[in-house]
Amino acid sequence: MVRAVYEFRPGALDHIAGSLGITDDRDLAASLRVTPEELHALRNGAPVGLPMAVHVASLMGTPRELHIWTRLVSRDTD
Repeated sequence: MVRAVYEFRPGALDHIAGSLGITDDRDLAASLRVTPEELHALRNGAPVGLPMAVHVASLMGTPRELHIWTRLVSRDTD
């Protein structure tokens, strides 16, 4: 099984918020399906899995363009 780990690119979360007309971190967190505390961690480089990367890309209308919003930091195989 392949497990990919991503992190948000610098500025990506702010760009996402602006594109969606979101001005509040709670609303951005809700859009990303995370808590405000988790959003803070994501802003500071917390890793995310493929489902989150796909969710964000789909939310932004770029479902096949994960690299716009995230960068692959590791890919493990079991």
